[in-house]
Amino acid sequence: STRGCGSDTSDVITVVTRSQFHAGSISINGNPAIVCRNSSTDYQLTGEVATGGSGDYSYQWHQSDSTGENWTAISGATSIDLPAGQVITQKTSFCRIDRDTTCNESDTTDVITIDVYQSPTKPILEPYTDTVCYNGISDQLSVVTPSTGYSSSDNVIYKWEYSDDNVTFYSLNFTGLTCTPQSKLTAPKWYRVNAVLASGCDSVYSEPIKVNVYNPLNVQVVSGGTTVCYMTSATLSVSASGVDGRYSYGWYESSDMSALGTLVGTSSTLSTPAKTGGTHYYRCVVASTRGCGSDTSDVITVVTR
Repeated sequence: STRGCGSDTSDVITVVTRSQFHAGSISINGNPAIVCRNSSTDYQLTGEVATGGSGDYSYQWHQSDSTGENWTAISGATSIDLPAGQVITQKTSFCRIDRDTTCNESDTTDVITIDVYQSPTKPILEPYTDTVCYNGISDQLSVVTPSTGYSSSDNVIYKWEYSDDNVTFYSLNFTGLTCTPQSKLTAPKWYRVNAVLASGCDSVYSEPIKVNVYNPLNVQVVSGGTTVCYMTSATLSVSASGVDGRYSYGWYESSDMSALGTLVGTSSTLSTPAKTGGTHYYRCVVASTRGCGSDTSDVITVVTR
């Protein structure tokens, strides 16, 4: 008392100062720097409990767009670990804001950024303008415009396929920007390439190209075997079909059928050389001027009286 009437002491008052509040750490399982597009299973973010403060904590996970600047709270993501199923389609950053609900303090974890493998663009094949000979092999097929747009850390593998009907495709066991099929063609074929990311995250098919095949060369006798009089000619003719319609002709005469014989004419019709008698045999060899082979007519027998 300032009057000098003594003093008295209160009961002890205890003041506890809590330790400084800190957000827990977060980590990504497997520490992948990049995951598949539209993936929610290639990564898992887990966290540690916050420390310090009152011990009464709440958590809220946030994510940003590819710029890493625009942050939004993830709905329902209020546990220590980020709930599974967060699909990402572009480079995305994650963090967790931890709050001491008693002391009304907050702290933010470090940021974890996950990149995404981007889809490749559709490759373009060089059109196949030629037509293949029946039972022939096509020339080399090529990717004229490769895929682009995929992540620099990824790579594209080009896998070639073929089809007999442009519906169902089968593997050719060729990879790369070019392909030379070795199978002999007897009907049109369609070819395409599948651009597959080496990461296995995505793939895209080119539009198919069609390789046309000529019909086979075929020779038919129009007018044939006959009997003629002494020193009289017979008129023989053949017709050809298939390939591109352009042919060369070679008529051959022999006195027996053991050999092709002597060339006696070069058009589709032949007036046989006049003979004094005997039996002679004629065959016409028709060749494709396109280089698609040749075909030989049946033997035509001409008897001279």
